[in-house]
Amino acid sequence: MVIKAVKSTSLDYKTTPETSGEKGVGMGLYLSVEFAKQNNGTIRFDLQKSGTKAVFSIPEWLIN
Repeated sequence: MVIKAVKSTSLDYKTTPETSGEKGVGMGLYLSVEFAKQNNGTIRFDLQKSGTKAVFSIPEWLIN
């Protein structure tokens, strides 16, 4: 569900509770995807046994 929402431009989806049980709106993941796009980076999602792993990368020149 989250991966589908990230691929769209909508933030209108239900989120799961955060680490301490607080509610989220999905804005952090959306901003991360947009940051990666704007800086020629990528975000990849790998399904794990318990959840999903997000792999974020940006060009090395941006870090140094």
